[in-house]
Amino acid sequence: MRIVKRTKLAPVWSVALYAAAAVASLGAAAALIAIAGAPVGDSLSALASGAVGSPAAAIDSLVKAAPFILTGFATCIAYRAGFWTVGQEGQVLAGGAAAWQASLWTSGLPPALSIALCILAGMIGGGALAGLAAWLKIRFAMSEIVSTVMLNYVVFYALSWLISGPWMASGDTASYQQTSVLPQDLWLPDIFGIADLHMGVILVAVALVWLYLVLSRAALGYEIRAMGLNATALSQRGVSLSKLIFKIMLISGAVSAVAGFIETFGVNHRLTGDNLSGLGYEGIIVALIGRLTPVGTLLAGLFFGALHNGALFMNVMTGVPTALVETLQGIVLILFLVVGVAGHFRVEWSKQP
Repeated sequence: MRIVKRTKLAPVWSVALYAAAAVASLGAAAALIAIAGAPVGDSLSALASGAVGSPAAAIDSLVKAAPFILTGFATCIAYRAGFWTVGQEGQVLAGGAAAWQASLWTSGLPPALSIALCILAGMIGGGALAGLAAWLKIRFAMSEIVSTVMLNYVVFYALSWLISGPWMASGDTASYQQTSVLPQDLWLPDIFGIADLHMGVILVAVALVWLYLVLSRAALGYEIRAMGLNATALSQRGVSLSKLIFKIMLISGAVSAVAGFIETFGVNHRLTGDNLSGLGYEGIIVALIGRLTPVGTLLAGLFFGALHNGALFMNVMTGVPTALVETLQGIVLILFLVVGVAGHFRVEWSKQP
């Protein structure tokens, strides 16, 4: 018996492997629910109902998935280039904070113009933070993993100070840090008048099309892929790696920042100490499960959005802790990564002479 690398992975085989991983994930969820002491059948039924059991639940799951998908797209851009950033978390916070500050500066302008300027400000904030990590790598050869983790904490504590001080809503106390509610004319409008389905979902669709075209059709996409495969060879073709790193990180940070913007202006309508936490890290998991492809990331983000939304309903109906979702996410990530690697190999049996 020997393990042989496949020369080509058939689409049917790939789908079968991921289906098996999904079934294994379902089995793991059932086991965890049983350990929690809750009825497995009723809990899984509540999980499914809360995720997609009604039009309202499906809309809530879609809206929940939107920031995961955007931070997943940002991860695709950086990781496909071999730039292993974990700064999406801080970039989401920077985007939300910059957009919030812009809402104060643009007060009195027409709502549509003010919202557009807030989006731009958010993208500049997230892009600037990512650009700082790129500069540290280029100038001091600092690992992007180290620099982005450190910058995440800097942004987190800076935002905590802002919402417990200069931005804190009048009458609130430091025990509940939050800003005042945005003016209602700056809330992202609903699509086709459907309640809670805000325009941020349209931004996700635009980002999907843009990312697909860039990675598959544009010269920048070629450079991103080439840098991830062999940066030295790319530099020999006359491409400035320093400029390319800056460009990639600015784009990645700006996309992550849009996630912070849509959560602030479309869902929460204010900044608090925790309403943006976890979105960046979640996006990294989503992108890895989606194999760093636009469509795969979209599907993984939709799955995780449904999982989060269903978990809240399951918690209400059966008492299963929502922390179960985080454990399940880790299991799903491990299973899908294992499948992604194992699927490229096969076992070959040879007869003894």
